[in-house]
Amino acid sequence: MYSNELHEALLAKQGPAFWKCWASKFEKRRRVVNSVNGLTDHGGIADIFMSHFSKACNSNTAAGALRLRQTYERMHASYMGQDTDDTRRFDAELIENVICKK
Repeated sequence: MYSNELHEALLAKQGPAFWKCWASKFEKRRRVVNSVNGLTDHGGIADIFMSHFSKACNSNTAAGALRLRQTYERMHASYMGQDTDDTRRFDAELIENVICKK
């Protein structure tokens, strides 16, 4: 059964009360993985991940890598980024005010 305790704790901005309520409402699901591809030692598992992600993040050919680098350098030369000003800033109080107006 769910109640309004979570909502009330959030509205009252009671940090510890909010998180205690959150934890009581939602289960903590921990999944322990004992092996990856049959390996159980941490070093072997780390090597599998390293190998997988190094292959996934590399170009397949030297020509492909060169093409990607040239594209990056061409685009980077003219990149200016977005303007940062206060019109795009928001915080918890602004969000709360918007929610309360509905």
